[in-house]
Amino acid sequence: MTQWLSRVAWYWVLGIVMFFVIGYGGYRWVQSHEKEGDIPFSTGVHEQAMESSENRTKAGQDARKIESGEPQDRGKVDEHDLTAVDSANEALKDTNVAVRMEAVLTFRSMKEPSQERVALLARFLDDPDDAVIAEAIDTLGYIGENSELADVVFEILEKKARDKSFEGHRGEALLVAGAIGKEKLFPIMRELLAEHNEGMNDFVARTLAVIESPECVPYLEMLLSQSKESKVRGNVFDLLARIASPSSLAILDKYAASEDGGDQAVGVQALARTNLPEINEKLADNLLQGNLQNDTIRAIARSAAAPDVFGRALQSGASDDKQRLAWLKALDESATIGPAERRKDLSKAVSELLSDPNPDIQIAAINVIAKGGDPESDEILASALESPNEQVRKAGMDALIGYVRPNKYKNLFQYMWDDNESVRREAFMMASVFADESDREEFVKLEKHADPIIAKHSKQYLENLKKKQSDGESEKQVNP
Repeated sequence: MTQWLSRVAWYWVLGIVMFFVIGYGGYRWVQSHEKEGDIPFSTGVHEQAMESSENRTKAGQDARKIESGEPQDRGKVDEHDLTAVDSANEALKDTNVAVRMEAVLTFRSMKEPSQERVALLARFLDDPDDAVIAEAIDTLGYIGENSELADVVFEILEKKARDKSFEGHRGEALLVAGAIGKEKLFPIMRELLAEHNEGMNDFVARTLAVIESPECVPYLEMLLSQSKESKVRGNVFDLLARIASPSSLAILDKYAASEDGGDQAVGVQALARTNLPEINEKLADNLLQGNLQNDTIRAIARSAAAPDVFGRALQSGASDDKQRLAWLKALDESATIGPAERRKDLSKAVSELLSDPNPDIQIAAINVIAKGGDPESDEILASALESPNEQVRKAGMDALIGYVRPNKYKNLFQYMWDDNESVRREAFMMASVFADESDREEFVKLEKHADPIIAKHSKQYLENLKKKQSDGESEKQVNP
């Protein structure tokens, strides 16, 4: 009995020890996993509600951190946008230009740009490196054109365009602001033009070209009155022509009548670029009145309006030989310019001069038509071969060299009997390149030609035809 009681007591003590050991071990396990946030037990309703509230609070804090550019925990926000904001904040302090440049570029691919993020990007406009500043301006423009933040971006760039301390990049800021805000930029144009800065004038002209509306005309007129730079003036004249409003065309008319050769040429060239019938009629009148200098005439000849303008002047019957020769010389220099349609129209415009009583004018017209290269001009040029003047016929034959084709050579046989040696020999040379068996009778006649060169080569040609025929018959006998 005593032994049994002592054994029970021993088991009881052992149980108590085991209870404490297991309890302590469990307590330590819970503590360690609680620190790691990995407790595999279900929480009660109250605990779940608390957890939901905490998550909402944390999400709000993360969102505020994103907007302020502060580092934040990765949660449910867009990972790429988070990275862009973080890298931008870090890059602002980085001395490596490449790092700052890369941070600016990340703003282009943001999924959700915001005013705060645009403001962060704008801080790079104060970067010490010009390349970073230029990229920041460009990126702001990209965001302005591809998001709902156009007004925000415009205000930033407009302010920088006005800022004289932003030297070296004001023009770029102005240009991008113009692309985004268009007419909203007009209020500061007078302010910028009042600086009388040729560098800024250039950017003002280019910005107005981006806007391109009739409202630009007053500012373009101011530019012409104060800028002496040919590049700026050329851009202004070109824009006035593109706008083509009554007020812009009136300004071009004024300069077209100028005695200054440079302004007259550029003004007239801008008018010609419009290629409007009413403008072309005025230019043709100016040609006839002899008010235009040679550089101005050449400017019209290079334009798309050349066929219409010169065609009107030539067909008026009011020009003299000296004028027509001067016009044809200008057209000859620019006959190869422009699309095929322009060259074709130009050939038609001067073709009537092939019947002019002055051989020099006929020859000049032939040269213009030939240089134009219109495939259909061969018939026009062939008409010159009927001229009683040998020099005109020779010019016509010379011009036809580039137009003879396998299907367009047979009419040359008639000109092999021309009185002019050069004309007949050139006709023979061009036709013999494409002649075949079907032309045998023509060469039989030419074999008796009074011109020894034509007769000699015609005889050789007939002998070659006979030899080819003989060789062909022999081959048939060998390979029937």
